[in-house]
Amino acid sequence: MRTLRIHSDDELAAAVSRVAAGTERVAIETDDRARAVVVSAEDLAALEQLEDAADLEAARLALAEDGESIPLERIEDELRG
Repeated sequence: MRTLRIHSDDELAAAVSRVAAGTERVAIETDDRARAVVVSAEDLAALEQLEDAADLEAARLALAEDGESIPLERIEDELRG
């Protein structure tokens, strides 16, 4: 992954073009700290699929647990106090 300090709109546009072409990922840095990362739409879709798969597995494990099922309304009532 390439780290850049962007000083102009042209530099940002060039970085986005490289990412869109699939040739690299770019971290945008300020104050010596990465603030954002630009990834291709394909990379984002892959990340979202991984996140969805992890969420689905966590839900399956939660549903398989023994114990009382607590209705959402009860939880909301308790949170409201």
